[in-house]
Amino acid sequence: MFKISNLLLTSNHTTLSIEFMEASSSTCVGVLGRSGSGKTLLLESIAGKIKPYGGKIIIKDQLLNEMSVSQRSHWVTSLFSSANQFMTSSIEKEIKYGLSLHSLNEERLSQVLKLCQLEHVRLLHPMDCSSAVQKRMLMAIACLRDAPLVLMDHLDAGLDHTSTHILINVVDFLKNQGKTIIMVSHDMDLIAQCCDQVLVCDSKASFVGSMKSLCDHQSILDAHGLQLPVVTQMSQALELPLCTTPQEWNDLWIKE
Repeated sequence: MFKISNLLLTSNHTTLSIEFMEASSSTCVGVLGRSGSGKTLLLESIAGKIKPYGGKIIIKDQLLNEMSVSQRSHWVTSLFSSANQFMTSSIEKEIKYGLSLHSLNEERLSQVLKLCQLEHVRLLHPMDCSSAVQKRMLMAIACLRDAPLVLMDHLDAGLDHTSTHILINVVDFLKNQGKTIIMVSHDMDLIAQCCDQVLVCDSKASFVGSMKSLCDHQSILDAHGLQLPVVTQMSQALELPLCTTPQEWNDLWIKE
């Protein structure tokens, strides 16, 4: 179980307060809001990059606030889209380097390389690969680490269709491993497909709940510049039951 209570953050003229939020294992939480609303600030505080002015961040009854960044690495995997420093000479070595403090099973490595479609580039230097491949490398590291909490900060930015589909599959993989994922994105369709609940930020937690519940609050969507997922717009236009994901849309027509 992941919990936040009475959290107060501030950095570079951005302030965020969250009275209470919790997420169970095998759950993905989507973090939405305008640019500068505190989304990345939240992830940085969980990762230990900035210190909260107050409140508690807890994962599996462990208080992260009292841990160093090094100690937190056993509990949190942080995937920030701005990270582009590489320590080794190949994709495979970079993944293994990221797992230097953790056990690595070669069969499991092969499974994850296949999941992230990195088999054909495993020997290439990360700098010789596209940003999408570099991000898939980060996804692979998250799949192989034992940390129960995974942070994804705009990991979908700049991804092509194939890599976005891989990201969706990776989130499912992580959920099946019992991990909790906190995903920051501006893509409502992606959040709807991946996330079990959503948090809308704007100096405070303006909304915490399911995507379906958020879609019923047009005033909140308008206030934060959020658009409904495409399938939701389609289901509303056709006066059909509310759908938020392509799977729900397909299931609707199968039932019909």
